[in-house]
Amino acid sequence: MKQASGLEKISGSLPVNAGVTALAAVLAGPVAALIPVLTSTLASGRHKVRVEAAISEIDSRLSSIEKFNESLTDSQYQLINNIVVTILNTPNDEKIKYLKDAIYNTPLLETLDMHHATVLGRAFDNISVSELIFLIECHGQKILFNDHKTDGFYNIDKFTQDGECANGLISLGLLARSDAEGLMSDIGAYHFTPLAEKVLDMVSNKIT
Repeated sequence: MKQASGLEKISGSLPVNAGVTALAAVLAGPVAALIPVLTSTLASGRHKVRVEAAISEIDSRLSSIEKFNESLTDSQYQLINNIVVTILNTPNDEKIKYLKDAIYNTPLLETLDMHHATVLGRAFDNISVSELIFLIECHGQKILFNDHKTDGFYNIDKFTQDGECANGLISLGLLARSDAEGLMSDIGAYHFTPLAEKVLDMVSNKIT
């Protein structure tokens, strides 16, 4: 009997609704037995092709990991599953690339617990490409909403795209007020949170 591939086992719990169509009908290879997903309700033919290609690549990469299914923890399983669902609903090629990188790095998150799997999954689901790029380019800096320059800070006009990105990251828990909040030295600066560092590692590095 053919062994189920890594992604097939993970995707066994994908939430599916009406109008399901198996990817097996349109794909060959190890992803052919993938649990039915919402290909019939995808926004366009382009998006359908985009999702199928991403799922096929992910399945191939995960299946190549030795003893992948045996070594995967429940929290890693949950995070991968959540990101796969996000890919099914993502029409942006650039975001899908980041999401695939996050999936490939998930098995390397040795200390991941269920709470952080849920929080990371929510962050990846809601973050925009512009916000991800802002995080990648500005991490390590202290952010200050300011209409003039203050030395030592990345100064942002809140009404610009950078301001919108920063506010988006605040809502996701990726930017937070500095430890000086409430003190006389507080000037309203924000810093990237440990969750932001984890998101950054997952989309840009091989975690060690």
